Amino acid sequence: MPIAAPDIAIRLPLGRLALATSGGALLTGVVLAGLSMTRMGFSAQYVLAASVVVTLSAMLAVSIQAAIGPRDPATVPLTLILGSMARMIISVALGIGLYIMLDAEPRPYWIGFMLASLVALGLETVVALGAMRQLGAGQETDRR
Repeated sequence: MPIAAPDIAIRLPLGRLALATSGGALLTGVVLAGLSMTRMGFSAQYVLAASVVVTLSAMLAVSIQAAIGPRDPATVPLTLILGSMARMIISVALGIGLYIMLDAEPRPYWIGFMLASLVALGLETVVALGAMRQLGAGQETDRR
């Protein structure tokens, strides 16, 4: 018995999600690298490497979500949460791997990684909440 397609298919805001998470992570790395060269006194290359890891993981997670395609409105929240979890798992795995390969200084690398991840998570949450608000505004509710 074939599975019925959903009546209404919702497209996730993947463009905004990709721009917010990857752009925010990369911008955080650039700002931290500039600060580290002028104020903090540690190597900017490790900060940038860590932010690039978060940027790549954000792009990979969005690519996974894009492969899924349009979703049933009931599954949109779960899809956004699973995408966020995938981004975090990928970034930790890639981050540890690059840290070992580079034999990086721990302090600048992990500071850059954590701050870029925090910015990506914050912006990802803003985009997801906006998508949920739009989804909720599109549904009719009867409250009598």
